[in-house]
Amino acid sequence: MSDQGRYRKVFARIWRNPEFRRLPAEDKSVALYLLTGPQTNRVGLYLLSLYDAQKDIFDTAGTVRGTVRGTYSKPFDKRLARVCAALNWKFEALQRLIYIPSWWRWNTPANLNVLRGSLKDLNDLPASPLIVEFAENVDGLPPQFHEPFRQWFRERFGERFRERFGEPFANSVSVSGSVTETEDGRSLARPVENSDDSGKRKPLRRTTPTVATDETLQAIAKDTIRDAPQSCDVEYLVDHFQNVCRALGMAADRATAIRMLDSIGALP
Repeated sequence: MSDQGRYRKVFARIWRNPEFRRLPAEDKSVALYLLTGPQTNRVGLYLLSLYDAQKDIFDTAGTVRGTVRGTYSKPFDKRLARVCAALNWKFEALQRLIYIPSWWRWNTPANLNVLRGSLKDLNDLPASPLIVEFAENVDGLPPQFHEPFRQWFRERFGERFRERFGEPFANSVSVSGSVTETEDGRSLARPVENSDDSGKRKPLRRTTPTVATDETLQAIAKDTIRDAPQSCDVEYLVDHFQNVCRALGMAADRATAIRMLDSIGALP
């Protein structure tokens, strides 16, 4: 699809959403970018490059500067975590997928042909349990669209859909939680209450971090390098690695982060 004719809707009532209003101004910019930015597609489940998003929003000079921590007040992934926690959106860091469950409510397809055409955007995405969650969410779609929507998935993926993509994520793998910074600059994520677009608050279940295998942690390290700016410091890489692990419900201390990044040749 060419850029000419691409547009996204932003409803004015988002500015009355109590959780959105509580976000800092820079985080509001992130939320609006996730709703309208050039990486979006027609279904609200899409690949997100954190580096490109950060550059699009905050690099007003049009150039990519070396150290993100020195250029911007907070790492972008912390802003993303706050936005997802406040608005009940989900980010799967391993596959770099962002999912906005309320997308259909504000971007309802005009007819069935538009719906079927929009669903083709899923063909560009990697396999992920978020696709299962998307397939089971008809909130915002008119009732007459529900069965054609489900039929589209049955025709393409068969009845054993869950076995192919996995179970939908629990809260522990969405980027959920507010971020507090200690005096020495370390970031600590803590569970908070989520809310939907109506402003109703829903309790976020607390989860115990799991210990991941080295293979999984190396995959996260590779994604960390892929999403990082070309010239960033070690502290940025370590912070980003640990934030991704927290988002996935995994335990990873600073020593583990350094060991994994070093194992893939990312450290000098």
